[in-house]
Amino acid sequence: MNVAADGETAAIDRETAGLLARLGAADDFASFVETAFEVISEVLPSDAVGYNEIHERGEARGMVAPQEAAAAVVPLFEHFERHMHQSPLIAAYNAGATGALRWDDACDVAQFRRTELYRLFYEPLGVRHQMAIPVPSPEGATCAFALNRTHPFTDDELAIANRLRGPLALVHGHRRPLVDAVGGVLDDRRWTSMYLSSGGAVFAASGPHQYGIIGGARLPEPLRRWVAASLDAGGETIAAHVDDGAAVQVRLVGLTSGERVVLVRPLELAIPDERLTGRQREVMAELLAGGTNQDIARRLGISPETVKKHLTAAYRALDVADRASAIAALRAATHVDAVRP
Repeated sequence: MNVAADGETAAIDRETAGLLARLGAADDFASFVETAFEVISEVLPSDAVGYNEIHERGEARGMVAPQEAAAAVVPLFEHFERHMHQSPLIAAYNAGATGALRWDDACDVAQFRRTELYRLFYEPLGVRHQMAIPVPSPEGATCAFALNRTHPFTDDELAIANRLRGPLALVHGHRRPLVDAVGGVLDDRRWTSMYLSSGGAVFAASGPHQYGIIGGARLPEPLRRWVAASLDAGGETIAAHVDDGAAVQVRLVGLTSGERVVLVRPLELAIPDERLTGRQREVMAELLAGGTNQDIARRLGISPETVKKHLTAAYRALDVADRASAIAALRAATHVDAVRP
């Protein structure tokens, strides 16, 4: 994956399914990390990429690429273990940060470069700047991919790193059944995946429709209530409205170790009938998500009379007689099991 600056995040969104397939094809955890190094390096050129697991009890382990960088790290790693408490990124993640971070985001870099950690570990390696991409971590640990290089990471590159968090989070720990489930749904590349921590916060969101959700945020309230009530249901698909009023189709596709993945896309994209115009599809999506003609008019910014005209034309196109028949036909076509207000 090699993309131009203006299209980086869009390209990553388009290739989410491909990233999942590449990462999920790894035979073991080491292979996953090596593949992740390749994926990260293609879009975020760095002098070295590492994977680190930092435990509260003072232990650290990791992998580094390329090989020559790994060879340089080995004789210095004892300094990292001894002084890693001085890392501004580890401190930020221990304090609750969830997104990708650069040294510049977490500390006064000039002051950090006077610490033992920098002088004894990073400086001999020629590292002037670092950015980390966190992945789900067990209790008492911080797991992240670290990118090292001599020149600063830009704001655009930080945004790309946060886009990569979704696919990396899904595959971290080699949860292959979950990868298969999510990857199959994402083949059409119109879904946004939201990886939820066991506490219900959004660890990472990846896809074209973010709905204002960022790492560390809570799901919009209608989705949060549904997820909380669906822990035993698994693959139910619903129609709902998120906080900005958008009608969405939602699927809960994975339950592993208390963590969940929610897939969301605009509800009109789920309506396959080509006999409907774009506006009719929007109106029918709102109809499926519930509400009166007045509700639909308010959400779409049109008059109730216009809503009625679109509904009448859509009924004719779908060959149904009334509202109830149209809703039944749409639920069957979209595989929506229920509506949540």
